[in-house]
Amino acid sequence: MKKTNGYITTNELIDLYSVFLDDYLTSGSSNSYISYLKNAFKKLTDSDFQNNVGKKSLELIACSNYKTRLKIVDCLKTMLYKESQKDNPTINKKTISNYLSSVNKFYIFLEFSKNKWSGATTPKGVFKGMKINSIYSKDDLIEAFRFRLETQDRYYANISFPCRLFSKIYKNNSDVRLKNEYNDMLEGKIKETKIIYSDKGDSIRLDSVECIVIKGTKSIMKSGGKNYTIFTEKYDKDTKGGIFVESKATSLSELSLDHDEALHNILTCNITNYPIIKRISDELAKTKNNTPKEMSSSKLLSDFFEKEYSKMFIDETALLAEIKNVFGEIGLTIMDVRNNSSKNKNWYVEEIFLISFFWYVVHREQTVLKFGADWAANELFLLILIKTKSK
Repeated sequence: MKKTNGYITTNELIDLYSVFLDDYLTSGSSNSYISYLKNAFKKLTDSDFQNNVGKKSLELIACSNYKTRLKIVDCLKTMLYKESQKDNPTINKKTISNYLSSVNKFYIFLEFSKNKWSGATTPKGVFKGMKINSIYSKDDLIEAFRFRLETQDRYYANISFPCRLFSKIYKNNSDVRLKNEYNDMLEGKIKETKIIYSDKGDSIRLDSVECIVIKGTKSIMKSGGKNYTIFTEKYDKDTKGGIFVESKATSLSELSLDHDEALHNILTCNITNYPIIKRISDELAKTKNNTPKEMSSSKLLSDFFEKEYSKMFIDETALLAEIKNVFGEIGLTIMDVRNNSSKNKNWYVEEIFLISFFWYVVHREQTVLKFGADWAANELFLLILIKTKSK
C-alpha cells in the first residue's frame, strides 16, 4: 500500500473500504455505501462536531491512531441518532437510516483493519467540549458480532475451522436454500448470544436488547424499557475461578465474543463426526505449509477457494450439516476484551496436574510406548496451549 508521510490518504482509505464491502457484501452495494458515508460526514450541521471534526473527518481517520478512528465514527453515529430523534429532522429519516447503515459497516471495517495502516495520536482539541455517548442499536450489534463470528478462522494441530472459507462457500451460493440456511445459522447464533447484567451471572439474549450505550467506561444495555449495567466474567486469583464484574469497555470494539467452551474442545472431542471439515483442514494445512508466513488468513483462504476447493468436489449439503452441528455446540457470551484475555491466560491452573501426570506416564512406559508416547505428549501439550490461549 502506498503511504503519504507514513499514513494513508483519504482516497486510499475509501479504496480499502470499497474492497472490504466487495469482499463481504454483494459487489453492487459498495458505491451506495461509500456515497452514504461521504454524505453523512458532509450533511451534519452540529456545531461542535463541525468545528472540531467536520468535513475533514475522513482525513483525520486516515491519519489517526486506531482508537481515534473509532471515536470519530462514534461522534458521527451520536449526531445521527440525535438527528433521528428530532420531530423535524433536517435530514430525511430514511436517509438517516441509510447513513447509519453505512457508518456501522464503516465501523466494522475499521475494526477489521486495525493494524493495516499506521496513525498518529489524536490532534489536540478535536473532541474538546463534546459529550460522546456511543450508541449501538440491536441491528448494529447483530451485524458487528455476526461479522466477527464469520471471520474467526481457527487453525489447530489436527483440525481447523476456517469460517471465512465457509462464508465464501455459502454466502453467494447458487443454491438459495444452502445460502439462506447458512445465513440463518449465523444470525441465530448471534441473536442467542448472552449479555451478563449482574454480579450473579444473570443474562439476557442479544435479540432482547434494544441498544447498548457506552458512556466513558460504563456500558448500559436497554431491554424491555429498563436499563441494565453490562457485567463481564473475570478470573479471580483468590478463588481460582470466575467472578462477574462491571465491564470497563469504552467502545464496541472492546466488547468481544467469548466461547463458553473452547472451540478446539468441541471439534476434537467429536472429530469423527466432522469428516468433511477434517478433509478440508488437511488440504488447508498443505497450503499453509507452502505459504509465506506474512500472507494473511483472508488471502490464503481466497486463494484456496479459487484454486483448490473446486477440485475437492465437496458435498456442500453434507458440509453445512457438519458446520451446523458444530454451531449447535457453541455458546457465546459478550465479554470485556480485557477480562477475556485475563480469563484465557489464567484458566490453565487445573491443567498443571494433567501435564505432570502425563509426563509421568510417558516416561514410565517409554520402552513399551516409545513411538506413540512422543506423539501423544506433543498432542496433549498443543491441546492445553490451545485451550488456554485460543478461546
